[in-house]
Amino acid sequence: MLTVIVTTLVLLVLNISWNFVLGRRGGVELRPAGDLYALGGYGAGILMLHTPLPPWLAVLGGGVIAAVISSPARPSRRCGCTASTPRC
Repeated sequence: MLTVIVTTLVLLVLNISWNFVLGRRGGVELRPAGDLYALGGYGAGILMLHTPLPPWLAVLGGGVIAAVISSPARPSRRCGCTASTPRC
């Protein structure tokens, strides 16, 4: 349990520092990546619980599930909106 807490805190510091360095300059946002990470993990867990797939194949399936679910949910950047103009 302590390992999970320490790993979570290390990733939290990394996320905050990444946001400070690139997020303030209009760079990459990590929120969509975190959503994909969570969707893939949840999908892999569901596959491992309900199918007889080996874990490595369930992880690949979780990635496919995350890609399929997130494709229609991803906002379009064709209108020229950025982080500073979120009205699009």
